[in-house]
This record gives sequence, C-alpha cells and structure tokens, in this order.
Amino acid sequence: MAREERTTILERITKYSGQNLAKVFEATKNSHTRYIANLILTSQEIAKRSEATWEYKSLTHFGEEQFVNSGNAHWFLDRQGEFDPGWHQGAAKEFGECVCRNLWYSETEGLVLYVNEGGKFRPAQEGDAPFDFVQRLRADDMTVGLALDRPPSWANELFIYEKNLEAYALIWYDNSDTSSASYASSKRAKAEAVWRETKRLMGEQNSAAEKVRTLAVELPKSRLISITAIVAGIANLSAGKATIPELVDALGRCHDCETMMIYKGDSYGLATAIDGSPFDDHSGYNARADIICELFNTRYWKESEATIRGIAVENYLVLKEDAATIAQQLWKLFFNESLDDPLNALGLEGLSMKVQPPLTSTESDGKVDEGIESGLDPADLPAELDAANIAFRAVTQGYGDPLVTFKNRLIDYLKKNFPNLGHEAVQRIATVANPDKTTGRKKRD
Repeated sequence: MAREERTTILERITKYSGQNLAKVFEATKNSHTRYIANLILTSQEIAKRSEATWEYKSLTHFGEEQFVNSGNAHWFLDRQGEFDPGWHQGAAKEFGECVCRNLWYSETEGLVLYVNEGGKFRPAQEGDAPFDFVQRLRADDMTVGLALDRPPSWANELFIYEKNLEAYALIWYDNSDTSSASYASSKRAKAEAVWRETKRLMGEQNSAAEKVRTLAVELPKSRLISITAIVAGIANLSAGKATIPELVDALGRCHDCETMMIYKGDSYGLATAIDGSPFDDHSGYNARADIICELFNTRYWKESEATIRGIAVENYLVLKEDAATIAQQLWKLFFNESLDDPLNALGLEGLSMKVQPPLTSTESDGKVDEGIESGLDPADLPAELDAANIAFRAVTQGYGDPLVTFKNRLIDYLKKNFPNLGHEAVQRIATVANPDKTTGRKKRD
C-alpha cells in the first residue's frame, strides 16, 4: 500500500470547504485573525521549512510547523458540516496546543528548554524571564487549552534542541500513562537515559562531567565522610600547626569539583548527590564549588550552628576514597610529605556518618564517669581525638540534659572536663563527634 502523502493545513481546508477559502483571505484584514490566516495561507513555505535540518528551533517555529503539518482543520466547519464563521477561535486553540506541546513534558523527564544568550544556546534556568513565565503557566496548569492568535514573546525566546528532542522521543516512546506508579518510579532513570542519549548524539559521552554524574546516586552514609571531619582530623594530627581556617581555605585546591561528588547527609535516609542539571555540564561543578567556597565563608569553626543552604556544614559529605585523596593533598600542601593510609592516620577509617536517633538516656550528674572506657589507650591518640572519644562516650551513656542537643551536651562536657581546650578546639571536637546530623531546632518529646 502506498504511503499517504502529507498534506498541509491549507490543503485540508480546501478539501473540506474549498468554496469558503476566501474567508481566510478576508481574515488577513483583521488584526486579531491576521496571523492565523497568514499561517494557513503560507502553509507550503512552512511545510518546506520543517523538512530542513535544524539544531535549535523556537517554540514558535515548532508550533507553526506542527500546526501546518498535523492540524486537523475540523474547526473550519460546524457540527452540521457547514462553514463556521468563528473558525479562527478553533484555529487559535489548536495553534496554542502546538506551541505548548513541548511544555507538557518537564525537565524531570529529560526534555529541556533552551535560551539564546549572545548567540550561544544554553539550558534555560530560573531567572530567565521567559522560562520563569512558562514555569508559572505550568504551575497554574495553563499550558493545556491555551488559545493563541499570535505567538507570545516567550515562545520566540525558548528553544528546543534537536538532539535532545530525538533522544526524548526515543526513550519516552510510550508516555501515555503519567499517573501510574511505574511512571513515577522510572522517571528519574528515563530522564538520565535521555541525557546520556543526548550526549551520545552530541558526541560528548566521555566528558568528565558525565563520569562524575555516574556517582549521582543516593548512597548510605557508611560509605561517606564529612568534609569538616577531614579538616578537623588534619588539624588534630598536626597538633594545630595547620589551623581549621587555613585548611578550609585550601580545600578548593584539593577537592576536584569536576570529578569528586559531594553528598547531602541531612536526613535519616540515604545521602543525596549534588549533581546539578544533567543538561548543563557546568551546573553540578558550580554547585559543588559553591559548597566548598561557602564552607570558609560560614566560619563554622566559630559558629556552632553554621549552615549552607539550610543544611549544617558537617552534613556535606564525600566518598571515603575521595576523602583519602583530599586528606593526602592537604597534608602534602601544608607539610610537603605524604601520609600513609590517610584515613587511618586521621582516625577516620572507622568513622560512621550515620544519623543516630535522639537519645532517651536520663540526665547524669555532670561528672566524668570513671566507668566509661574509651577502648583505646589515650597515649596513642592526639589530645583532641582523645577528648572527642571520651566526650562522645560520656554523652551517649547519659551525660547532660536529654532535651539539649547532642552537640551542645558535647560542648558542655568538654568545657567542664577539658578546661585547657580552647574555643576552636571545643567546636572542632563537637562537630566531629556529633552523630546527630539533622538540622534545625530540635523537637521535644
């Protein structure tokens, strides 16, 4: 069977009601109907344009081509099959659907909108005026049934990328049931697949940004170590020769934001990766670089409740293997020598970053419990690690008011029982020894 030839909207109108085609010409004289009428009358040119190769295409051009090539034109006739004088209203609604069609699918599914910035295209983001407007339309569920008698400015300023669209169509070949549980569970995986396929079509599948994104998965905290714990461990091992502020300031030289993932461990669940947008190679790097920079700006060694983006600084974590690399590079930077087995040297190898549930122990008398055993000979530990070990065990065995946060009980214990420790040392120890990684004001039972 021969394949049916594709027709244009003008040809379909002529087929349905050719004797009334003059009504379309008349509509070009009215400012409200002129655009739609000219769109119909120039169908041949637009159809030809749609067959040309392209890289980026505005939502307006995409909508025009969809309207011309696939518009059904039934709105040209009324229910009795006669010419409908209000045909342009139905035409405007169908054109609106064609323009908005790519807005029905969000970036969480992998289809990305782009903006043209100084002749270069990049993924649209919050702060781009046309993108912000479209996000409000989406939030108000106004992208369906929107009638357009001419293209709005945002449709001229937002673009679709051909390779991304091709990848999206390949992965989401069946997108009919978005309410099912399978859709929700597979959305992230499919969006990642769209990104990988887009990159493959671009010939960039081996980029460093893609490699680090393979680490953008939720992980148990037992595989991770707090960045602040690495810094505190080096400060302790150096006996204060390398200070916390200096070490944090040097982190930017030793943490490679392009290849080392950072995780947020601020909940009882798995730690989540800071990976940015999969369609912008720089967003993940920039987000991680911001965290490293803000660590210094918070001056957390002086502020016991310091946060970055609402998350306590000690809840920013890295993989243990990356922690070893960072520690090695920091030590070499400060002392021009290498550490054998960095995590063991810093006392971090067995450190668990798991969030512990709130304690329910009764308040102790505030004295050092002589029955508390550290399990280690204090002579084998740096002074601050020894203090951290003893303070941690004291608090876990009931020291202090259970209505006070674990960290503040640590601070209270250290101040009373280790009076020779300075303010910075107490804060370092309390940060490292605190197992409660939740943020915000603690609730009372």
